[in-house]
Amino acid sequence: MRDMTIKSIRSETLTRMKSCWPEMSFIIVLAAGIVFFFYAALVFMGQVLGVHDSFYAIPSLSLAEPAYIAGVLGLYTVLYLGSVPLSYGIRWFYWNLSGGAVMPLSSLFACYDSWHTIQRCIIVRLMTDLRRITRFIVLGTFGYAVFFICARVGTGHERLIESIETFTVFVLLVIYYVSTMDLFFVPYIFADNPDLDAGEIINRSIRATKYRYNFSVKLFFSCIPWSLSAVLVFPMMFVLPLVNIIHAVYLRRIMDDMNEKKDTDTRTA
Repeated sequence: MRDMTIKSIRSETLTRMKSCWPEMSFIIVLAAGIVFFFYAALVFMGQVLGVHDSFYAIPSLSLAEPAYIAGVLGLYTVLYLGSVPLSYGIRWFYWNLSGGAVMPLSSLFACYDSWHTIQRCIIVRLMTDLRRITRFIVLGTFGYAVFFICARVGTGHERLIESIETFTVFVLLVIYYVSTMDLFFVPYIFADNPDLDAGEIINRSIRATKYRYNFSVKLFFSCIPWSLSAVLVFPMMFVLPLVNIIHAVYLRRIMDDMNEKKDTDTRTA
């Protein structure tokens, strides 16, 4: 059984990253360029329709028109569906890197090779996000109830109400993060088994997370400070690949342990 500590996983991750700094930098620049293009298109449309007064993403909702709302939904749908194959292509790159193979940059676009592959990517993403949205709605409903009750309390308890609302938001974010951890491995399992049924991919991700659940929680929570530091542009070039490769390296170790345990059980049966 391989060494399963946060330090060893992070050390292996950094070793893998050293072999492909240019490729990872390109990935981040590419992702940032797509986001900026979407931002520019959104603001340009808003300026044409008179919703944006300047190059600023937040529109004047009082001026929002049905055409603008429809345009925003259309742009987001195009971005969501169009970027899914690229997202899985990036994860495929990281998955191979976690095994010691540095793939060419052209591999990032491998999921666009056929309409069937694009469909598979979209189906896996939709099923994964549906699970996330369901949990978000449940927690969001509870949060709305707390805020509604706080609003009905009335004046005179502003500090207490603010503390309760802040605490509620924090707790709900933690619960949401923990409740969606079992989906973190989906992109890498899909990369390793592209022909596997979407439901089975999700089930394997859940089983992998539960295999060493307590350690999974500690590892994933150890990545949060790194993720928060990515609000700065420069660390983003380092942090985002780091977190993704940590997930991939950890999954490989889990799969190796599970296969080793399976072989051992087979020999002793």
